[in-house]
Amino acid sequence: MDFVDLVGHFEFHGLTVDLHEYLEGPHYSPAGPHPITNEDLPRTFGHEFAGTVVDVGSNVKDIKPGDKVSVYPLLYDGTCSRCKAGYPNICENLGFYGISGWGGGLSESVSVNRDHVYKLPPNMTTELGGISSLLCLLICSSMRTSRSCVACRKTGRL
Repeated sequence: MDFVDLVGHFEFHGLTVDLHEYLEGPHYSPAGPHPITNEDLPRTFGHEFAGTVVDVGSNVKDIKPGDKVSVYPLLYDGTCSRCKAGYPNICENLGFYGISGWGGGLSESVSVNRDHVYKLPPNMTTELGGISSLLCLLICSSMRTSRSCVACRKTGRL
């Protein structure tokens, strides 16, 4: 796997679920090791985040240091029946960067799988990029079904 390194202060991160986890949890953040990350509490939250790339893996050719990116926060195993059917957004072991481990937007630095990094267009702010997963949920909610939602159908991505 090739990774994209985001280091330093992330320009934006949402705290929707993270705040509830901190104040009332754990709910989504398992008290034991997460089946995908194998990380236990404590974890560094911030599952909705965007920032500036500092370094990339040797095989990453389309993202470079200095690029503004958004991170697709869902972690999925790729092996369960839901993932194999093309629905990683409802993986049986679903997790999130930060909440489930591997560092989140409140970390000083984090390495993210290249498949979870999306380059932001020049006219998009990191504030908007950091809440793209929230926007996906709002689109699906307003349409009342994820089957016809272009944001989540099959890939679970915006």
